[in-house]
Amino acid sequence: MWKWLNRKPSAESEAIGQLGKRYEEMNAIISEQLTKLTRLHYKTGQDVQVKLDRLSEQATQNEKLQNSIALIQEHSAKQQQITDQLKDELIRQLDDFDTICARLQGNESQAWKGLIEQWSTRLLETLANAGTYEIPLLGIGFNSKWAESVGTVSRDKLQIDSKETVINNNGELLVTYQIMEVVRRGFATQDGTVLRKALVITLEEEKTNVER
Repeated sequence: MWKWLNRKPSAESEAIGQLGKRYEEMNAIISEQLTKLTRLHYKTGQDVQVKLDRLSEQATQNEKLQNSIALIQEHSAKQQQITDQLKDELIRQLDDFDTICARLQGNESQAWKGLIEQWSTRLLETLANAGTYEIPLLGIGFNSKWAESVGTVSRDKLQIDSKETVINNNGELLVTYQIMEVVRRGFATQDGTVLRKALVITLEEEKTNVER
């Protein structure tokens, strides 16, 4: 019996023992790694939550900012609409003043014309301060970008000077299609954007059968 107890372990027993030790070592390593991973996961989760909270706060702030911007844009659009309506009203008043001046006749009407012209000048200054300017067209060549022709002046009523030009009663040299009268004023912005084309009367085209 004592001989059996003192018998050396077999090779299989030693191999199993070695495997058991390796298992315990690997189990310890894995447990340690799992502990580290758990801690890392927890820390990462905390960091992510903090970042999510910050993003949520930023999103709330951005939403508030966007709402503020939307309100400002809406207010600005309403203000621009009111400004445009006021400018349109001033332009209509100018049209009315021009119509009245065109109909006034006689010596007494000169005083009224002078007063109306003063009012018109003030309206033009107000429009200019708001970024709307009258297009100066009288006496220059016709350009469809700025104006529409609604009539012509007969060359027969003017003194013929050459094939391309004529001279009016004041001795001024005139060119074909030169704007002789502005029936309705035209307006544009400072950058040249046309808000309303002018209606004008131009010098008629030369007739080919005019005798020299």
